[in-house]
Amino acid sequence: MLHSLDTVAAQTDLCPAKVLAAFSRELERLQVDSIQLRARSKAMQARGDAYFDNWEDNLARMKDARIRALAEEHHLRLQQDFITIKLNSQKVSEAFKPFLSGLRKIQSRLENDPAAVNTEVGKDLIRTTRQDGQQVKLWITAIRNELDAMAALMTPAKTTPKH
Repeated sequence: MLHSLDTVAAQTDLCPAKVLAAFSRELERLQVDSIQLRARSKAMQARGDAYFDNWEDNLARMKDARIRALAEEHHLRLQQDFITIKLNSQKVSEAFKPFLSGLRKIQSRLENDPAAVNTEVGKDLIRTTRQDGQQVKLWITAIRNELDAMAALMTPAKTTPKH
């Protein structure tokens, strides 16, 4: 979406119908994807809360003793990382609302006036919306980093075979 927004911002005269159509398709895809991602995020958070609430029971069901040992060893860190992910998810949600709103305004303005991209108001709206999008991207990256860190904690070290 940010790439498509940059393409719109790069127009120096009228926004061509082809560029606007591509922007609109990306916006529609973003809206559909965001609904699915929000649903998955809520489900993961609920499962994570339940998992930590029933830590001992869940730990006992782990078949791999190495992973069970890592989970025991890193319990507090994993729980703290999960809390951080939940907080960052809220920040994504908060940042996403003005980003999506700005994208919709840009789309509407360009549909009504393809030259709106060159007005001061249009340029300011694009700049602000891009900043909002960068903020969303930043928080999503923070979540991805936390998930990667959690996965690394739970990955047993590979042992080298003895010859």
